Amino acid sequence: MNLALLLLATFSVMLLPMLPALVEWLRPSDVQPLPIDEADALDPPYLARSFATRLAEAVAAGTGVLGSTAIVACPAADEALPLDAAEQAAQASHRLWYAEGDLRLPDGIAFYAEVATTGALRTARRGIYKALWAGGAVRLAAQASVLRWAHGDELFVDEGCHLAGRVTAERLLVLAPGADFLLLHAPCVQFLPRGPRPVFAAVPGDGAALTGVRWDASGRRAIRSGALAVPAGTAWQGDLVCHGDLVLGPRCVVGGSLKVRGRLTAGPGCTFAGNVFVEREAALGAGCTVRGVLMSEMAIALDTGCTLGTLASQTTVAAPRIEIGAGVEVHGTVWAEVQGRCVAAVASAVEPAQPFGAQAVAP
Repeated sequence: MNLALLLLATFSVMLLPMLPALVEWLRPSDVQPLPIDEADALDPPYLARSFATRLAEAVAAGTGVLGSTAIVACPAADEALPLDAAEQAAQASHRLWYAEGDLRLPDGIAFYAEVATTGALRTARRGIYKALWAGGAVRLAAQASVLRWAHGDELFVDEGCHLAGRVTAERLLVLAPGADFLLLHAPCVQFLPRGPRPVFAAVPGDGAALTGVRWDASGRRAIRSGALAVPAGTAWQGDLVCHGDLVLGPRCVVGGSLKVRGRLTAGPGCTFAGNVFVEREAALGAGCTVRGVLMSEMAIALDTGCTLGTLASQTTVAAPRIEIGAGVEVHGTVWAEVQGRCVAAVASAVEPAQPFGAQAVAP
C-alpha cells in the first residue's frame, strides 16, 4: 500500500508540470503563427532605416526620448561630448547620442545605446558600440567592436574590427584584413587590399562535352552519381548535380547551376552563370566569378579577386563559416551564421583539379 502511494505521488509530481502542455495539446488555444517582419528578414538595412525614421520623428517632436532611451544632442564636431559624471566614471554611456553634422566619438568610452548623426561618423580605436547610424560615411577605427548593427551611406571597416551584428551600407562597404563579421550587405562589398585582379588567358578548344555523367536532355541537367573531376578550360551549358566531391580545373565555365553533395573545389578563373549549392565545404580559387547565389552547409573560402553578383543583380553568399581573401567583391549579402573572416590570403588555397578517374563531361 505504501509503495503504491509512493508511486502515485511520484507520478503526480512528474505529471503536474506537463498539465498545461497536455491541456493545450488537447484543446489548442494559441494557433496563430509567430509574427515575422518580412521586410526585416528580406532587407538587411531595414532595421537601420526604421531606426532612422523613428529617431527623426522623435527629434522633430522634441520628446527627448526614443522608446525608453534618453536622447542627447551632440555639440559641434570640434567640441567634447557632454558626458555626465556617472558616464565618465564608468567609461560607458547608456544614452542615445544624436548629432546634426559630422561626429567623432571619443576614446575610452563604450556606447551601449545607439549613436546617430546626419553627417559622417568616425569611431575611436578599440571602441565598443551597440549600434551606429550615419547619413554620411561611417569609419570604424581599428579593433572597434559593433555589438548589434551599423549603417551608413558608405562604411569603412579598419583592421581587426569585430562585427557581431549586421553591418550595412547604402552604396559601399569596405573591409580591411583581420576584420570578422556575421552579416554584411551593400550594393558593393569590397575586401581589402584591392590590388590588380587576376587575369586568365582563354583556353583554346570547344569545351569538350562532359563524360561520365548521365545527361537529362529534357531538363538540360547532368547527373554524376559519385565524385567528379573536370579538366581545365571545360565549358558547358546546363546544370550539374554531383553526388560526391566535385573538382573543377582552372578556367572552367559553368553555363548553369551546380548542386554538390560533397565538397566543391574550383580552380582559378572559373565562371558560374547560375546558383551554386554545396553540402560540404566550397573553395573557389583566385578570380572566380559567380553570378548567382553561393551557399554551403559548412564553409566557404573565396580566394583573391573573386567576384560574386553584379550591381544590377545582387546575390547572397551564405555558410556557417566564411573566409574571404583580398580583392574579393560581393554585390549583395554575405551571411556567416557562425563566423566570417576577412584575410589577406585564404588558407585553403585551391590547386588545379586532379582527376578521380572520371573523364570530363559537358552535354
